[in-house]
Amino acid sequence: MKRLPDTDSNAENPKDADFEEKKKNNEITYRRLLRFVLLFSCLWASVMLPLVLGISWKWSLLFLFMAALSALIPTQEREKHAEETEVEKSPELDLLMDKKQYVPDYSLSGQYKEILNKANIDPLFEEAANLIVNTQLGSTSLLQRKFCIGYNRAQRLIYYLERAEIVGPNRGTVPREVLCKDETEMIEKLQLITEETFQNPEDLNYIEYQDIYQKSLRLTKLGDELKKEGLTDEAVSVYEKAILLEQPIRMPFDRLIVLYTERKDQENLIRIIKTALELFIKVRAKQAKRTMDEASSVYQHIVQSLEANQSVSLEGEMSPYKLEYIIRYITLLGNSLYAKEMDGSHTENE
Repeated sequence: MKRLPDTDSNAENPKDADFEEKKKNNEITYRRLLRFVLLFSCLWASVMLPLVLGISWKWSLLFLFMAALSALIPTQEREKHAEETEVEKSPELDLLMDKKQYVPDYSLSGQYKEILNKANIDPLFEEAANLIVNTQLGSTSLLQRKFCIGYNRAQRLIYYLERAEIVGPNRGTVPREVLCKDETEMIEKLQLITEETFQNPEDLNYIEYQDIYQKSLRLTKLGDELKKEGLTDEAVSVYEKAILLEQPIRMPFDRLIVLYTERKDQENLIRIIKTALELFIKVRAKQAKRTMDEASSVYQHIVQSLEANQSVSLEGEMSPYKLEYIIRYITLLGNSLYAKEMDGSHTENE
């Protein structure tokens, strides 16, 4: 004889559960309807009966009192709030809240903190390490959201955490691997930090370059906003600050070229075009693994040829510099030098 599985006598029948749920919903609906009818009727009677039947206004107070009582009819929200209040006052819950969890006392050595101060490490370094280990997510955006900091500072923190072997190397768009399973392992690795941990000039130079690059972009964006508001002089000043950072960003140069052309300021126009041309020739030389001396020679050759009204050819040895934006700056410089010469000749004739 096959034995039937044991069943719980208190198990709830699905049909009964549906019936109870439906009954509860109907009760809530009736309560709300009753509350609305009573409240509306009392308020209506408190105003209309004295006006229509001419009875004493003292009766209005009685109807208003009845309206107040009808407003106190329990609803689902109030019952729920009452239940939550009871839970908050529950002695069992208080007992659980009073229980203190044991947290290991990990105290970092004074030498560790001295190394951080000497290397000028970000004060958020330790908090960032805790956050990443606890969440097991080595993400720059996580640090930005949690600590409300910019991208550059978050990137620098990630770099320091990589040097301390808290997170792994960059994996592109995928978050970095977290190399510590818990805080215990994290503390052990932090204790192993030495003065040589954060000494890597190439990486630090790259981060510094990124900071300057982002600053140039911010200045360009600020200049664009000032220009939209009609503050042209202020925009020109901001664009000039952006190009002083010598970053390979064409936007501030192009903005200044347009503004100085509109002002017919030939001197500043030629200066900006020459600065842009020299910078991007050097950038291209670095990309093509050419020397800076060669880049300087190429720039001087182009400028001297244009000033002598000679054509410039970027063939042969100069072919690595035959790029669209370099050709554009050469054309702009030639046109500006020619316009300046024509303005000078007109002035002499007058």
